[in-house]
Amino acid sequence: MNPLLKVLGLMSGTSLDGLDIAYVEIYQLQGRFYIKNRFFKTYTYTDTLREQLRQNSLSSSAKLDQISQLNFLLADFFVHCIHQFLDTFELSKNQVDLIGSHGHTFYHQVEGNTVLSTLQLGEPALIAAKTGITTVADFRPFDIAVGGQGAPLVPFLDQVIFADKSPIALQNIGGNTIHSFLKMNTKGKINLKLIKLIEKK
Repeated sequence: MNPLLKVLGLMSGTSLDGLDIAYVEIYQLQGRFYIKNRFFKTYTYTDTLREQLRQNSLSSSAKLDQISQLNFLLADFFVHCIHQFLDTFELSKNQVDLIGSHGHTFYHQVEGNTVLSTLQLGEPALIAAKTGITTVADFRPFDIAVGGQGAPLVPFLDQVIFADKSPIALQNIGGNTIHSFLKMNTKGKINLKLIKLIEKK
């Protein structure tokens, strides 16, 4: 059975350890979606890039010009890693339908009486231009724009992957923790959402 989509997923966490890249295949069978993780690799940040990210994430040492530059420097690093990844696993660009880039979360404010906002670095336009592969990004900002708290991916995928095991409680540990609790009979709703997203491709 041929996959519905073949996707490169990029993830950079606040731990500053590096960039995770996964090559996954998405299958549809009898109204359900399945994800097969084909290849995975972590690319460690250079000491210089890590220190630049750390310094500019602190209000006491952040500089606007450096943050703007980091948005592009980080994207360049992502592109370099993507090319290495494709070479390592002998993949061609034609075997990648799209790149999903979460970006590196630099600031995230979704509570209190302030304006809700979030900022991810790793310019997706540069990734798309330099790889020649359709790049999907801005997951957090869009979720906030439609009334969420800017963390849509983990609970969404929890439902896709673990719906047939509900009821189940799941815990994601990152810069913040995300709790998911799946009740019985959640499969139909999530599959309708997935179908609509896939059809828009």
